[in-house]
Amino acid sequence: MVEAVKSVFGKYATFSGRARRSEYWYFTLFNVIVILVLTALNHFLFGDDGGNKLGAIYLLVTFLPSLAVAVRRLHDVGKPGTYYFMNLIPVIGQIILLVKYVSDSEPGNNAFGPNPKMSGGETDTWTGESGALRRSEPAFSSTTGIRCCPFCGAEIEEGDMFCVGCGKKL
Repeated sequence: MVEAVKSVFGKYATFSGRARRSEYWYFTLFNVIVILVLTALNHFLFGDDGGNKLGAIYLLVTFLPSLAVAVRRLHDVGKPGTYYFMNLIPVIGQIILLVKYVSDSEPGNNAFGPNPKMSGGETDTWTGESGALRRSEPAFSSTTGIRCCPFCGAEIEEGDMFCVGCGKKL
């Protein structure tokens, strides 16, 4: 969780690129925890005067990074940042965005950049005329401990014979 929060604040207002599911959700969890703590602290410091001054200040400070990680998360599932305006559609818009936020990454590279699951320092090689990304063995990110398909970048578990993302033999 600490790495995800550092990553989001390190890209304070970066709207380009892609954000993994874990980065988005750990940052969201961090925000919920901080808001709860600030609400309790506000109550003890200022009493019940009808406002959460500390929480409001925190929300102002984290508005840009929260928006940026949401846009990068949409990029990861292949949607443009303008998709965020779905929030303006009551209830249905939030449900659509929630589905996108919990969806798995689009395998391989997309129009918004390389798959963040495959950014563990592996070397890419390009095959033939198709231009498909291919690795000689499953990629393993030493920072996250996640193995990825060498063909599409989908997460694979130890012992898998075939990729659930692209169906190719590993």
